[in-house]
Amino acid sequence: MKLKVNIDGYIDKYGGFSLAQLKSIVESDTSTEVIQLLINSEGGDVVEGWAIHDYLLNLQKTKKVYAKVEGMVASITTIIVGALPKENVTSTKNSTGYIHNPYWMPKAPEPLESKDLSRLAESLEVEEKKIYDFYLTRLTATAEEIKHLMQNAIKLTAEKMLEIGLIGSIENSITASFRNQLPIKAQIKIENMATQFTDEQKSWIEKKFNNLKSMFSLLFCIILFLKIMKLKGFNLSASYHLT
Repeated sequence: MKLKVNIDGYIDKYGGFSLAQLKSIVESDTSTEVIQLLINSEGGDVVEGWAIHDYLLNLQKTKKVYAKVEGMVASITTIIVGALPKENVTSTKNSTGYIHNPYWMPKAPEPLESKDLSRLAESLEVEEKKIYDFYLTRLTATAEEIKHLMQNAIKLTAEKMLEIGLIGSIENSITASFRNQLPIKAQIKIENMATQFTDEQKSWIEKKFNNLKSMFSLLFCIILFLKIMKLKGFNLSASYHLT
């Protein structure tokens, strides 16, 4: 049995998708051996993202974990899917993604002295190098291309994500489904339909067909009757008056 986990929206322990939420879902069914992550996230909190990444690394010691991008995989969410082997990560054809340098977003106006800004800059630089080093080992892109993508947050198509090794394959499930179904339907010919059904099914079809014939016959008679009445000059409309 496969357990499906939707990782949607913002990654954050304060109302977004969190490590605690992932643990709760996974541990609610300990008998499940296969876990499918369905990804559609723009990223979020760096600390929470790395925590989910580390949890997935350990989880794979006891379970098979796969990820499918269905819309977007961006920012810290790329670190999350990066916890899985590349061949276990797929994407729909029209999904997108991007990677970028970490940034600080103040939650409210707060006074900062120069030493505070210096410490903040140092922390961002440390995190930036950590993320860059991860991409350097995970992706097949060159060091220069990784820096360029991180500095400019360039939008990545599914094809580009496959090219740089962020995902392992591109899935086109809708097209594949139609291609599989249409030839099968085309093989069922009208003259061979009698051999495709049981006696009970044939009886039910015959009954329905006879009912349809009766309905069409009645409808034809009513239309014919109305046309004859109209030709003979009868006024078929009725008027009601209160006296």
